[in-house]
Amino acid sequence: MQKMKKWIFVTLFLVGLSLSHAFGASVISESQVTTDTNTQWRPSIWGNYMVWQDQRNGNADIYGYNLSTQSEFAICTNTFNQEHPTIYQDIVVWYDWRNGNADIYGYNLSTGTEFAICTNANNQRLPVIYGNFVVWNDWRNGNWDIYGYNLTTNTEFPMCTNASHQYFPRTGGQYAVWWDERNGIGNWDIYGYDFSTGTEFPICLDTNNQGYPAVQGNTVAWIDDRNGNWDIYGYDILTATEFPICTHTADQFRPWVFNDVVVWFDMRNGNQDIYGYQLSTGTEFQVTTNSSDQRHPKIHCNYVVWHDRRDGDYNIYYATLDINKCGGQIATLRNDATLRTNTSMAALASYHISQAETYLTEINEVLGTMNDVPGGVTELLDKLTEYLEMAKGFQGGNNIAANYWATQAVAVAQEILAMIT
Repeated sequence: MQKMKKWIFVTLFLVGLSLSHAFGASVISESQVTTDTNTQWRPSIWGNYMVWQDQRNGNADIYGYNLSTQSEFAICTNTFNQEHPTIYQDIVVWYDWRNGNADIYGYNLSTGTEFAICTNANNQRLPVIYGNFVVWNDWRNGNWDIYGYNLTTNTEFPMCTNASHQYFPRTGGQYAVWWDERNGIGNWDIYGYDFSTGTEFPICLDTNNQGYPAVQGNTVAWIDDRNGNWDIYGYDILTATEFPICTHTADQFRPWVFNDVVVWFDMRNGNQDIYGYQLSTGTEFQVTTNSSDQRHPKIHCNYVVWHDRRDGDYNIYYATLDINKCGGQIATLRNDATLRTNTSMAALASYHISQAETYLTEINEVLGTMNDVPGGVTELLDKLTEYLEMAKGFQGGNNIAANYWATQAVAVAQEILAMIT
């Protein structure tokens, strides 16, 4: 009897899994975090912790929430305003008005200690943290520039001090990105910065406007008005390729990236809803359906958090997705006629598939001459084969997904070749 129950459970699980993959990502659950009658907004999330800007005390403070214990806690309730928090692991950063101008402060959740990051006499705003780096907008030179801070070495450094304005920096690993007016006021472009080399580089210089970029790993996303409304576009830094993510005729705003998922808020239903796009399957999905407004989403692993107006004031909500689990398995979806295609990416996908196949041939030839294969190569070779199979499965249909998996295969192949040649 127990074996029969187990068999039924496994069968139902596999059927559910296949249906989930066949129709794209879905929301497992939606939950409300705050219920205070004042405004809670601008949330950020990492792991089990959410943080946000909170007006319950008559000014802007920083509060947090532990998903594991389902408990809320204050982070900074200084009588002056604290705004725009972001979190990475156990460090929270925000900008703070306690010194008569906007400065950058941080808080260590593990030790319960607050610390100053930048208290320059001019304004510093909109900090974002990822890894060892904090980046922000800085007015010390008489225009908005981009500055950074290394938490490991406790050193501050300029990243972009071009005489024009640079706005809304974001970081998500090796790179930082921002929107830039150096090519003309009212002509927003996207630029990036490589922390490892200390160099700046252009990402999108289209003659229309590009703004509010986000980055994680090699993936950059931004809003773009080249089609007469605000759309979401993307860019792969590794392959220097640009691609559309959402070109719906309504407006899309404020993308955020984690792993292979991009989220944003979207006006297509006559209100502001949260949508997402999974690069590895080439599929778009809707996160919220409530008729009120949901804005400014952030994503970490399979959690999406946003501020929500369904209660009259903004409160913090989050959704749990059935994809993008940190440490989980890669997607297993193959090409499907019901999924939208992207013909402009077909040639690029074919190129990267061919490149991966060429590398695979070279790898097999080198391995055929070796008596001892270095540790880890076999596992990487299995991964390369799997990614290449995924790319070919999508080829000709979901070409964004095909190119995504092909570039993953190329990266793994290059890693193998570095180990054996």
